[in-house]
Amino acid sequence: GTEYSAFDINSIMMATPYFFSKNGLPTIVRKDVRCYTANRQALSRDDIEGVNLMYSSTPFYQYRNTLNNFYFFTTNFNELGNGSQGYSYEKIAGYLITNASVAPNLEPLYRYFRPSTGHFYTTDFNELGTGAFGYQYEGLIGYVYPRRGFGRVPLYRYFNSTIGHHFFTTDFDELGTGGNEYDYEDIVGYIID
Repeated sequence: GTEYSAFDINSIMMATPYFFSKNGLPTIVRKDVRCYTANRQALSRDDIEGVNLMYSSTPFYQYRNTLNNFYFFTTNFNELGNGSQGYSYEKIAGYLITNASVAPNLEPLYRYFRPSTGHFYTTDFNELGTGAFGYQYEGLIGYVYPRRGFGRVPLYRYFNSTIGHHFFTTDFDELGTGGNEYDYEDIVGYIID
């Protein structure tokens, strides 16, 4: 299954230290070799966040346009299905949060479109507002984390000033610190892996 947080010894799902023992010795201990007390009272903070994320996230589908090599990301599979309009479906790049109240400090991810250069994604609404520089505002598509964390991958942003195109990817090895006339700009945010 998907892991939503680092190992949580306080999780209600954590077995007791002696649960699997056949000889009366603990089978699970802390790194310092001490036994721990299993939580059987309530969900831990990480348990609650994990459940909220499981039921409040949506796939972030990745497509690539075979004509111009532009990526397109959407949370609505029916928008392009298995591929359409020159785009081929590639994979689920990760997951966006759909409800900002499930985790602290989430940032909204906005989507814009300009016919000549494709889609643009940002967490800064003031960057393009309701539309600017030929971009049409398409709306809020979900929420991302502002910082790195367990089970999260960055959404990288690059810019090619020759053709005025922004390139987005979750794979740093694709362009690294820049390449193919694209300059690295920043990480837009972190999505669930």
